[in-house]
Amino acid sequence: MLRYAVAVASISLTSCQAVSTAPPRMQRVDGRAIIGNATLEALVNKDAAACIRKANKAPLPANTIRANGAVGGDAADQITARRSEAVKSIYLGCMAERGYVTPPA
Repeated sequence: MLRYAVAVASISLTSCQAVSTAPPRMQRVDGRAIIGNATLEALVNKDAAACIRKANKAPLPANTIRANGAVGGDAADQITARRSEAVKSIYLGCMAERGYVTPPA
């Protein structure tokens, strides 16, 4: 019984995936420097907060991979990774709509 409770708890926790409080660094599409410009820093912080809220509220599919009736550790990790990428994609799309891109590596 305890094993099933742990499986249910792990599924519940994976469904609560959210954008971390440290989103990726962004730069403006128009090339204006954000750092050192208080107005643009405030604007990017406001836009990032709005996009984090949007990403956290987005409905994500609740995919589950079952092995013998319970979610295995590797399967739960895969689910968490996929959901995390989906949330990040929503965040980056929102920021792109507002005129930001991730800097090239």
